[in-house]
Amino acid sequence: MVKSQLNTFPQDFQYTGRFPIDLAVPPPPRPGNAPPPLSDIHDARPPQAAASSPAAFFDAHGFVLLDHKTQVADWDNYKPIYETEIEALIRDVLLPGQGLQTMPAAASLARRGRGTENGYAGGVHQDCGLGADDYEQLVGSFAGPYVAQGWRKMYDQPMSKAS
Repeated sequence: MVKSQLNTFPQDFQYTGRFPIDLAVPPPPRPGNAPPPLSDIHDARPPQAAASSPAAFFDAHGFVLLDHKTQVADWDNYKPIYETEIEALIRDVLLPGQGLQTMPAAASLARRGRGTENGYAGGVHQDCGLGADDYEQLVGSFAGPYVAQGWRKMYDQPMSKAS
């Protein structure tokens, strides 16, 4: 276990449903300008190893740790290889036997982290929100409302198990 500061949420935060987060607005100040409290970050490997499968752990916890070595050698031309690899992981490991429909994504890759000007990836984060409503809003913010509405229409369609 390690401890980390999770700057956006108070330590006693309990998720009770969808709520807005405006990343342009900083979190409210803490009493006395105190730093955020330290939160426990546990190693997920032992409980995942006890699960019946990666898919069962994913279903129960909403995330999973997967070992995967990509065949991508050229990250300037990653799309044909990487998308196929990720789709196979989702189909075969996370959602076996379930319907899965893919939609084309823009060919872009953000390189961030050490040595870059954008420190966004310097901490724990996730990009897709807490559900379909959040993802629809995310799609609309970078691709426009027409694309977001198209995504939502596709998402809301029932899928057969053979998809």
